[in-house]
Amino acid sequence: MQHFRSAFTARPVVIAIMVIAAWPCRVAADFTLVSNGEPQAAIVTPNKPGPTVRDAAKRFQRIVAQMTGANLAIKTAGEYDGQTPPIFIGQSDLVKQRGINVAQDFEQADHYIIRVTNDYIALVGNDDQWLWGSSYAAFDLLQRLGCGWFGPDPIWHVIPKSDMLIASELAVDERPNYQMRQIWMVKDDLMHHAWRLGGINVPASHNLERLVPPHELAEKHPDWFGPGRAQPCLTHPDVQQHIVKVLRKQIDASKRKVTRLTISPNDTDQFCQCDRCREAGNVSSRLVKFAGHIADGLRKTHEGRFKLMFLAYWVAHSPPRPMVTGPPELIVMMVNEGDHAHPLDMPVPPEHAARGRNNLREQRNMAGWQKTGSLSALYEWWIPGCSNPNWRSVPWYSGETALRNLRYWQQRGIKYITYETQYENGSGFPIRWPLYYMAARGTWDTSLHADDVMREACTKLYGPAAKDMFGFYRILEKAMLETNKAGGNWHLPSPELIYSPQIEDEATAHLQHAATKTRDAAINARIASERKMWNQARQVMAKLRAKSAGVEAFAIKLDDAELKWRHAQINAQTIRDLFNLKPDVPLQVVEIDGQTRLVQAGEQFDLRTNVTFRKQPK
Repeated sequence: MQHFRSAFTARPVVIAIMVIAAWPCRVAADFTLVSNGEPQAAIVTPNKPGPTVRDAAKRFQRIVAQMTGANLAIKTAGEYDGQTPPIFIGQSDLVKQRGINVAQDFEQADHYIIRVTNDYIALVGNDDQWLWGSSYAAFDLLQRLGCGWFGPDPIWHVIPKSDMLIASELAVDERPNYQMRQIWMVKDDLMHHAWRLGGINVPASHNLERLVPPHELAEKHPDWFGPGRAQPCLTHPDVQQHIVKVLRKQIDASKRKVTRLTISPNDTDQFCQCDRCREAGNVSSRLVKFAGHIADGLRKTHEGRFKLMFLAYWVAHSPPRPMVTGPPELIVMMVNEGDHAHPLDMPVPPEHAARGRNNLREQRNMAGWQKTGSLSALYEWWIPGCSNPNWRSVPWYSGETALRNLRYWQQRGIKYITYETQYENGSGFPIRWPLYYMAARGTWDTSLHADDVMREACTKLYGPAAKDMFGFYRILEKAMLETNKAGGNWHLPSPELIYSPQIEDEATAHLQHAATKTRDAAINARIASERKMWNQARQVMAKLRAKSAGVEAFAIKLDDAELKWRHAQINAQTIRDLFNLKPDVPLQVVEIDGQTRLVQAGEQFDLRTNVTFRKQPK
């Protein structure tokens, strides 16, 4: 007989195994962290842990306590007694003695190792400067033990409960596919670590206005600037020399081995049109040559100590003409100006290719920029609410499209990526969590498939309702992927064109069915949150369809507020969702005869009867 312990069961699961002499039985190398609510191990850090390791140890301690009620002690290597089974967090001599050595070098990028044996656990990563390898390792193990973080609100944190916690034998050596992984709306520090966001920062923001400020220099040097002082002249030798002097000071002030510097142009298409600039080629060619001059100047005094970056977008989205090779220190960050409704590797229909910005144009321009030898960063626009405010309240999930694009870019040498995500109502959570989560997972490992990632996430978040919730997200994804409408550089087709009435009804049915599957309070709160979000989206689409058809939708009136609805029928919970009413706020209905009464849970109403509603003060 052999005993195996499930990570989240209080008692061992006994499995009978027939032992055959010719096949020796191998005992699983499990490590017990907590047994019967009592700690069986101690967290061990280096003698002088840096802030990343110190915070990782405290977080690991706190989360294990939330899971089990047991408080693991935290010891430094010098305080460790050598007897208590150790959980090593961070690089130390004790870890090296066990054959684990992760280089603490920022230029080596993200790297972490997890080892679980019956004698110890090691959670060790590259923690140099702003890298968080050991913290990534700690969260990775916790997620393998059943935890999950899917939004900043604690209701979206999954922390399993048990008085026993056992980790099975494990050997993990992880490096990401993308060395920079940024999602703007993911601002919560815990989420950054749990989702393994961060890495080597490549700053490519607009910066020429700061390097050559027109309000300080234009009057004295009018020939340094183009029309309207919008951009400095990229080919002017004095401008180049001035920028070299400014950047030398920035390198000298930096304590990093390699300082990353942005020389990105200002956010305008008004570039200098002097004879020298026109002779240099198009704007893209000028930018690469400009970067070469800056690199030549910096190399004389700071060789090997800098990188230069700029954005390739708008008038610089097309590749250089004439073609020019960039200096070895240059990182070009290209902006995805393609069709955001469909993946880049999908064939482009002729009607889409006729548009000004489409995926065929994106493919050709990327191939051209590759010839410079400098294209290694990507700026992704996930901001449909910028051009169409309706998307600020409507969910968008294109999981497999996101992963296909990540694979496409990786195959073309992209190592750094940033997602501009904003213009959602509120924090962007929970309305966009599936898309953001997929980007985070995919930038670390491009070999993943969206359905696998989402099934795992739904299982953690929704338990018995996982199948229905997965079906809800899958319907949204399929609708966007299969639309014959094209998106733009940061646009999506209008939401009512993506989510037809039939798709809307199918998605609604999944949410309604999910709500019947469990009585777990946390799961039902998550489902209710998604149902509320979807009902608000349905209200937006009802208004859009009514406007398009030139007819009035059905009116829902609550006190002095009024919303439009596609259906004649509506239930009490949907009314609460649409008007953002908390469960403890009483809701009254004013019947057609003028009588007022309290609305009952689950009650249905026919809006054709001109029924209205009121909030009753508590």
